[in-house]
Amino acid sequence: MKKYIWQLDSWPRMYWDSAELILLLGRTRLAQGELLARAEHPEIELYAEQLEEEVYATAAIEGERLDRAQIRSSVGRKLGTKTAGISHPDKHIDGLVQVLIDATQNYSQNLSSETLNGWQAALFPTGYSGLNRIITGDWRKSTSSMQVVSGTPERGTVHFEAPPTKQVGEGSHRFPVLVQFTD
Repeated sequence: MKKYIWQLDSWPRMYWDSAELILLLGRTRLAQGELLARAEHPEIELYAEQLEEEVYATAAIEGERLDRAQIRSSVGRKLGTKTAGISHPDKHIDGLVQVLIDATQNYSQNLSSETLNGWQAALFPTGYSGLNRIITGDWRKSTSSMQVVSGTPERGTVHFEAPPTKQVGEGSHRFPVLVQFTD
């Protein structure tokens, strides 16, 4: 049984039902408009609040509980809002904030190997993941599988398994640009 998207025969080509997707996108855009209409903050403050939530939620997916004051300070320092400097964020939080700002502000750019490697280096600024030394800013070289696991080593739950190492670099070059955004 194929469990992950990268295991599908059609990967990395993806297909969807445009009629169904346009309804969901329409509802999302309406909700976004309602949120902006109710916002009492200038646009940059609203963006900062949304970014703070996204950073917190992104880390929570991996089971991390980041300090919200550090997130707020990092976002504030990067965007120049009044929350800058409240708390000194650690390098991991700063890296995650930088990646999400880059992804949300440069969404119309083609995704390159350089960008992906830069994001990965920003997420692991010390070159370690926990106690394990890792290669940063380059493709994975290990022949062992890479998994996202929660729980203890004896009773862990595998949430995701990445494609085999030999498919990573080559697969990134085959990944198509499916949507071109224009203003």
